[in-house]
Amino acid sequence: MRCPAKLNLTLAVGPPRSDGLHPIASVMVALQFCDDLHIKRIEGESRFTRRLAEDAPKPQPIDWPLEDDLLFRAHALMQATVGHALPADCELLKRIPAGAGLGGGSSNAAGMLVALRDVFELDMFDDRLIELGQSLGADVGFLVHALLGRPAALVTGIGDIVAPLPQLPEFHVVLAFPDGQCPTAAVYQAFDRQPTTADASEVDNWAGAWAGADQLPAVHNDLSLAAEQVCPAIRSLFDAITSQQLEPGLTGSGSAVFAVVESQEQAVAIADVLREQGFSACASAFCP
Repeated sequence: MRCPAKLNLTLAVGPPRSDGLHPIASVMVALQFCDDLHIKRIEGESRFTRRLAEDAPKPQPIDWPLEDDLLFRAHALMQATVGHALPADCELLKRIPAGAGLGGGSSNAAGMLVALRDVFELDMFDDRLIELGQSLGADVGFLVHALLGRPAALVTGIGDIVAPLPQLPEFHVVLAFPDGQCPTAAVYQAFDRQPTTADASEVDNWAGAWAGADQLPAVHNDLSLAAEQVCPAIRSLFDAITSQQLEPGLTGSGSAVFAVVESQEQAVAIADVLREQGFSACASAFCP
């Protein structure tokens, strides 16, 4: 199963609520760039294998404990939900860099939920899968939607309200990855220290402008400056993409940088240029 990367074409962020969470509005899409998840039903205990794909654009160790991996947690959640073991051989081939704002772990969890339902022929409606995904994380809910055939959405609330956008057109992107990561908490803390931030009504206005979109919105991310403060290498990538007469964008809280381009050939060419400059990069696309 393909576990697609997610991209925030737009991201508006309001000041924290009383519970510390930030209201957002984001046009989110699932890309062809993906991890691969293979699940086979077995007897006995489940087995989990995680390894880096040979064509991963940014090689990095998979050094976090399995028990902390959303993939493992999604499997455990599905077992608890159905009330019995779901023994499976689970092999994950990673391409999406960790800490890039591309939702790699969330996509792995979404893929696990959907795959387990299919492999074990569980009697579970799509809405229940989405509910389980959202309980694991806001991006997981969106990515379950994507795997069920709804790869673009306007995401609002605290990331928990997903309204599919069925008319968004196909487009191509170049993705680039700086050295270093952007821990989400650190980026939001830097955002909260900024002298001015949008208020909740401005976030609602962005959501209204993007609702029902049938064309690509202009690239926008309120966390860009905060992410640069946490990971200064992002500025170098912004400058490198701008030098190619393209508008750079940041996905999520970073650290991945992207640019929308006219064709797959242009995406490949720009990725080649960025690699020649010492950056990790690849081409991808959104295909509704």
